[in-house]
Amino acid sequence: MDMNLRKIAMQKELTGNNPQQILFAEEIPTKKILYLPNSKREKLENKFKNLIHEELKLGSVVSYVGNKNSPFLRIYRYKEAFTFDFVMGFLRRFEADSTDYVFDPFSGLGTTMYTSMIYGIPSVGIDKLPIAYFSSKTLPLLLLLKENELKEIWTSLTPKIQKSEPAEVALDVPIMKVAFDEQTLLTLRKLKSAIDDLSNPYRDIFLLLFFSILEECSFTSKDGQFLRLNRNKKISSPIDAMNRKIAQVEEDVRRMKLLSSDIPKNDKFMPDVYLADTRDLSDIRFKKKPTIIILLPHRLMLIDMTIRGLMCLSYAFILSRTLRN
Repeated sequence: MDMNLRKIAMQKELTGNNPQQILFAEEIPTKKILYLPNSKREKLENKFKNLIHEELKLGSVVSYVGNKNSPFLRIYRYKEAFTFDFVMGFLRRFEADSTDYVFDPFSGLGTTMYTSMIYGIPSVGIDKLPIAYFSSKTLPLLLLLKENELKEIWTSLTPKIQKSEPAEVALDVPIMKVAFDEQTLLTLRKLKSAIDDLSNPYRDIFLLLFFSILEECSFTSKDGQFLRLNRNKKISSPIDAMNRKIAQVEEDVRRMKLLSSDIPKNDKFMPDVYLADTRDLSDIRFKKKPTIIILLPHRLMLIDMTIRGLMCLSYAFILSRTLRN
């Protein structure tokens, strides 16, 4: 059977006669609607109730927790991400291959594009959040690293840090005035400056690692879904924290080498990532019509997303007036 016809047959088998049904369907008990009468959410549920089905067992692979031991995905803790296993299971279920084109309209950490690249499948992602856009386009670069490559660059970079001029950061952002002690902030600014002098793709890779250490080097701590100030917290040295991140990356390079020799070692399947609003796709240069769409609309954690994001953006010095306020 032709591969495309086989995929269509699989989709019909899973979704019934309605081709627009959302996949992963299973029978679930009738549940009471918890939304306010005539709310927008209730209207949407009613409008699409014949198209929406749920597979409750997916709940365990939607949470970021499943990425804590995943190579490279564990590097930057992006709470709103879903797991490698979720995307991998979806791609395997439909026997996706290099002829497909995967689209994630809320790319977040970049799990969808990262997983697609591992399996040699072209992909494209969009996100409105600058940090999400940055992590989505940077994460796949880690797959191209050779063993000890990042460690050697870090070894040559370390002596330059203290000699570097402190990078400009958005010090007028309130969180920057209370999240770091004076010496840590100075070291972080010098580290950022040294990273900025690197050429790409190493600049972006080191910047992602830099963003990943900000929380442990600050007086901020997780408290449930929120990020709070804790002046009694024992903070990490930025250099020590980066040493640990470099060691993690090198370990993951070796792990990926052992796990699979089929992972692309060039940028042939490097995903396209856009900083854009999914509600307007007019400027997105799709290479072809997407054949697979994987999405998890953001569960907006206002404190977590803004405070952690603001720290990263403040060092990146790309804040808009709206974000500053």
